[in-house]
Amino acid sequence: MLRNTELSFIGHITEQALSEVRADKVFMGARGVSLEHGLTNDYLQETMTDRAILRIGREVVIVADHTKINRVATAFLASVEKIHTLVTDKDADKEFVKAIKKQNINVILA
Repeated sequence: MLRNTELSFIGHITEQALSEVRADKVFMGARGVSLEHGLTNDYLQETMTDRAILRIGREVVIVADHTKINRVATAFLASVEKIHTLVTDKDADKEFVKAIKKQNINVILA
């Protein structure tokens, strides 16, 4: 299925195609990043495709501004252990940044 708003594909055929691909790095956004609840999204139809994308990457880089930090959306994507690097902005919650670094996750403040 083509998402016209983002010009991206989601759905079963996309997930099947992704299962045959390997990537050194995956860059992905998320609606929510929480230490307790992990990566979450609020567009349910996209959830399985997002999970497939996360599986193919040897290294996962999550890009999420401060409004996504400590936020939990509807659908679970993956635990924070799946993240190798988090790119966020300088307004990100300082305690969250300290705590996620303790999980051996690299944090880049842009």
